[in-house]
Amino acid sequence: MKKMYRFIQKAAILAFIGILPIALLGQKENKKSSYTPLEAPHWYVGVQGGISQFYGDITKYRILPDKDNWNFGFGGLLGRQFTPFFGLRGTLAYGNYSGQEDRASHSYLPSYDLKVEGSYIDYSLQMTFDLDRLIFGYNPDRKFGVYGLAGIGNSHYRVRQYRISTGELIGSRGVNTESGGGDGKGIDNRDFIGMIPAGLGINYSVSERFDLTLESVLRFTDSEGMDMISGGAKEIKNDFYNTTTLGLVYKFGPSTNLDKMQKEFGKITFETTPAVLETHGDSIDVTIRGTFPPNYFNKKAAICFQPVLKYATGETELKCMVLRGENVQGDAPVISYKNGGTFTYKTTIPYSPEMNVSELVVSPVAFIAEGPVGKSTKCEDCAKAKKSLVLGERKLADGVIHTCKRIAATPKQLIAPHGYVRDITVTREAKIYYPKNLYSVNFNFGLNKEEASKKVWANLYDHIKAGYKVKDITINGWASPEGEETFNENLSGNRAQAAKNVLNTDFDKMRKDKKNPVAVPTDLKITTQGNGPDWDGFMKLVEASDLKEKGTILNIVNMADPKKKEQEIRNMILIYPQLEKDLLPPLRRAEIVITAFEPSKTDAEILSSATTEPEKLTEKELLYAATLTQDLKTQQKIYRSATQLHPNSWIAFNNAGVVEIKLGNINEAGADIEKANSLAPDQAEVINNLGALAMLKGDNAKAKQMFEKAKKLGANENYNLGVLMIPEGKYSEAVASMKGEKCDYNLALALMLSGNNGEAVKALECAEKNAQVYYLTAVLGARTGNITLMLDNLGMAIKADGKMKQEAKNDREFLKFANTPEFKKLVE
Repeated sequence: MKKMYRFIQKAAILAFIGILPIALLGQKENKKSSYTPLEAPHWYVGVQGGISQFYGDITKYRILPDKDNWNFGFGGLLGRQFTPFFGLRGTLAYGNYSGQEDRASHSYLPSYDLKVEGSYIDYSLQMTFDLDRLIFGYNPDRKFGVYGLAGIGNSHYRVRQYRISTGELIGSRGVNTESGGGDGKGIDNRDFIGMIPAGLGINYSVSERFDLTLESVLRFTDSEGMDMISGGAKEIKNDFYNTTTLGLVYKFGPSTNLDKMQKEFGKITFETTPAVLETHGDSIDVTIRGTFPPNYFNKKAAICFQPVLKYATGETELKCMVLRGENVQGDAPVISYKNGGTFTYKTTIPYSPEMNVSELVVSPVAFIAEGPVGKSTKCEDCAKAKKSLVLGERKLADGVIHTCKRIAATPKQLIAPHGYVRDITVTREAKIYYPKNLYSVNFNFGLNKEEASKKVWANLYDHIKAGYKVKDITINGWASPEGEETFNENLSGNRAQAAKNVLNTDFDKMRKDKKNPVAVPTDLKITTQGNGPDWDGFMKLVEASDLKEKGTILNIVNMADPKKKEQEIRNMILIYPQLEKDLLPPLRRAEIVITAFEPSKTDAEILSSATTEPEKLTEKELLYAATLTQDLKTQQKIYRSATQLHPNSWIAFNNAGVVEIKLGNINEAGADIEKANSLAPDQAEVINNLGALAMLKGDNAKAKQMFEKAKKLGANENYNLGVLMIPEGKYSEAVASMKGEKCDYNLALALMLSGNNGEAVKALECAEKNAQVYYLTAVLGARTGNITLMLDNLGMAIKADGKMKQEAKNDREFLKFANTPEFKKLVE
């Protein structure tokens, strides 16, 4: 036994010395190499069967032993692959062996006429080394592999020795019914010997779990007893035998078979919301819910999920989402292998018109994770993994509904006010001054005879003489404050009445004037009012004077008791004669105000002159004339005359630009409105109309900027800004902003997009009919399932505008009806 252990020790040391450098070198060179997760670590079992060959004193080393030396053996194994290149397995084998020697090749053989027949049961613990990976590195596509093995074990054998010529049994070992050499302590009383297996093998991967193997193993023993011959200087010291077997190995452990995931890809369900993609504003929201079935998601795999929106001119990649199996590290969402699982994918992409006809698809990539998988993992790196597989392509949704972009470019323009007023009033004023405590009129008294008073009085009747229609005449009488209050009240009233008498006398003279008679109406109403003492006027005169005691006088005026302050004023007059001389006379007066209407042309006269003799009208009359007709061509002519006759009138250019917009002359409108803005920057009407021009040209961003500026300047921009909220996806806000509108296309569009289809139908029913209105009504029919409403209005839309046929054919609003005969008939 001591000899056997020494032999085993030497063999093991030699094996490790020979293989360890290769293993370490291989590990160092390939430490970054990936490997198939099922291969390491995992358990495996196998069965083997093949040829067993014996080598001893009877049958020596021969490449092709005699045919009598070919026997059958079989066995099984159980192993564990710990790393990509290293494993450990236990084997159990049974086999027969035989040999004969009938040649005189060895003088130490007792006879040339010998043969042996035996069997063995052996078991061993073997280390395995994947030589192809150690030497050549990892290749997931490699089907063949080469491995080496070495280990220690025991062999339990029994043998019989015969004479070839006579068939005589010479001896046996390990046989129960016969005596002979061997200790018989092995299995079934077989002889028990030490054994070291070493060999090479080739494996072929049939599938992920099954390998075919072909291996040749030399089993070196520490005995010469297997052929029952020993002795001599040149004898074979120890017998050994060889097995060359075919085997089948089955691997246990989590599957790394991405093919299975690809094959069962159809079991994954995807639900996209909305089912047909729709743009909101300038973006498209995408929500996808995916469900994995149980027993699908490989524990050591990960999936890169990246939808792609494909259209005729290209495609748009959506964001990448990575999912991982249970045994993959990282912060990506985990899907259970046993129970399956769900995930929710959300993203938003910018909208582009080329996406109107498109499909959202996904081609998930599964890969074996070599390290942590996180939320920051990029999808382009997934396909670069050493073991990856595209699971297949799946359509997720159609796209893109773009109805929110179908606004009608009908911004409200603003006409600047013409400023013309028909009933212009002209006022003339004059005053009559009276002596103290009197109300008789004397134009040669005091202030009445001053030139200023005479001039004002001379002009008092100018507008009446010119034929102006008198609107009203008012006369207010006043008294100075030093008198008794009741007296002053009566005095001021009498002064007003005296002034009225003067007017009536003058009017009568004007009527009777033979040279220049004036048709002064006899029913003129003259309103008189006596206002008593003029305390306010007195205070103003005192404040403006240079009286030394004016502060005292003002304090007296502010006294609450009227009688006391009247007396105090009389006392002050005695002390300060200047009061009587300069301050009180102007307060003793009657004020006459005559208001008359300035003569004006009739609307018919103004309109006629505007188109024939515009130069005879004022600027305001000309601008007013344009509002007296609904004919755009006539308005265009009038405003063009206004811009020529009044080149500095921003109102004329602004209003001319609005008419050009209505006539469809966008370039001319732009020139007019820009001119208006240069003449008078930051006018609310002009800024609004610049926004309208931008909207008509499709520049909604600039239009919004202008409308918001006009709103700050005081313009009502609720409608215009409301319309621009629709393509921004602010449907409810748009409806609120356009509150007050009724029969309007854009209002109907906002109502429909906000989910109020009933009110949208009402708004369209009374809206002015055109192709756009018919088309939107057809969309409403499609959304509400009213096929008749859809088909009838779509037909009218196409009739009104032939371009609507192709538009409807590609419009995802009608996707559910695209294959119906009635719809095809309309759009084909």
